[in-house]
Amino acid sequence: MGPYMKKCLSWFLLICGIVVLIISATMFWPALRQKQANQKRLDKLTREFNKKKNESLRLQREIDDLETSAVAAEKVAREKFKYCKEGEVVIYYDQAK
Repeated sequence: MGPYMKKCLSWFLLICGIVVLIISATMFWPALRQKQANQKRLDKLTREFNKKKNESLRLQREIDDLETSAVAAEKVAREKFKYCKEGEVVIYYDQAK
C-alpha cells in the first residue's frame, strides 16, 4: 500500500469517526435532556413528599396530644371553639390596630 492510499484511508477513517460521533450525539442528546428533566421532576416531588411527611408527623403529634393531654384538648376547645369553663368570662378585643 502506497503513501497515497494510507493518506486516503486515514482521511476516510477520520471522516467515518466524525460521522459516528455526530450520529451518536444526535441519538443520545434527547435521552440526556429527558433524564435531566426527569431528575428535576424527581427532586421537586421529593421536596413535596418531605413537606407532606413533616406535616403528617406534626398532625399526628397533635392528635396524640389531644388524645392523651387534657391541657391540649382544653387549649383547642378555648381557641378554636370559643369554649370556656363554667363561671369564666371571655373578653374579646380587636387586634387590627
